[in-house]
Amino acid sequence: MHHIMRCLLLITMVLVVSTVRGQEPSPVDTTEKSNWCLSGGILHGGGALLGAELEYLLFGERVGLQAGAGLYAYGMAMNIHLKPTLNSSYVSFVYWHQGIGERYVQSLIGITYMHRAPSGLCLQIGVGEVTDTGPNYAVMDKYFKNGAPDVMLLFSVGVYNLF
Repeated sequence: MHHIMRCLLLITMVLVVSTVRGQEPSPVDTTEKSNWCLSGGILHGGGALLGAELEYLLFGERVGLQAGAGLYAYGMAMNIHLKPTLNSSYVSFVYWHQGIGERYVQSLIGITYMHRAPSGLCLQIGVGEVTDTGPNYAVMDKYFKNGAPDVMLLFSVGVYNLF
């Protein structure tokens, strides 16, 4: 139990430091405006085990459209940036399709918060409602006493780069 508390304290400290520094201007030269961002990591691309996402900034300086894919998953999103730069954190309205064919598990629609740190690290957390289930949903369903929930935690961690 003591180790769990230490881990939670460490995670909390990292998130607080990252949040405090996360909205500072990027040390990268931003004199040229970037309209494209590539990100990749764990649970990126619609909740894929490993995936990547490509975002294009349009509708002014704060709204971006994003599409991604990875191992047996894909997704898309509309992002509302908190600052008028592509490397800022944002709120995202997402669609995640997890699994393909016989490996299809579920589809979700949800809302997430993506934190983009100036260092290039990105962390995402949110909630999504299950809109459809597939053949592999039963595998997940058996791990819950009353069946799998209709609302799921959505999260990812990875890195990003503007171009």
